Amino acid sequence: TGTPNWTNAPGFDKDVFTFVRIKRNRKWGSGGSWTTDTPDSDLNLSFRLQQVTSIKVNPNGRYLWLTDPDLFNYPFIYMVEPGTLSLDDEEVAALRKYLLNGGFLWVDDFWGEQEWEGMAEELRKVFPDRQWVDLPLDHPLYHCVFEIKSKAQIPGIYFWERTHTTSER
Repeated sequence: TGTPNWTNAPGFDKDVFTFVRIKRNRKWGSGGSWTTDTPDSDLNLSFRLQQVTSIKVNPNGRYLWLTDPDLFNYPFIYMVEPGTLSLDDEEVAALRKYLLNGGFLWVDDFWGEQEWEGMAEELRKVFPDRQWVDLPLDHPLYHCVFEIKSKAQIPGIYFWERTHTTSER
């Protein structure tokens, strides 16, 4: 995959950050699969995290369902292509419990407002009494490791398709 191989000291298997990607069933509609860009993106992020911080990172990430009992052994989970997210009652309960116990969910890779709304609608099941909040750039999150001074916005596929000629594709 082009991602460097690395190991950690023996005996510290549980003392490392492990990248966990959430597996899921796909609902009908636009968007890709939970497997988009795996394993390359997972390995690259894991390697770069170890490279630019003092965190030791497990080179062997995990793929888990939200209902897997092992979920609670990992403080960070990742969902890709969440515009096609569809949670059943058991998954809603598991994700709510995970997040209320301090877990962190990163959702990534939206192709426009329709996919954002699809994800937002599903996650409203997890916390129906809460609203989405856009964090301002002065929020401590943007200054805890690196000094982030702007938020990049990647154009959606439909914008790209309208602005590029066939020969550029």
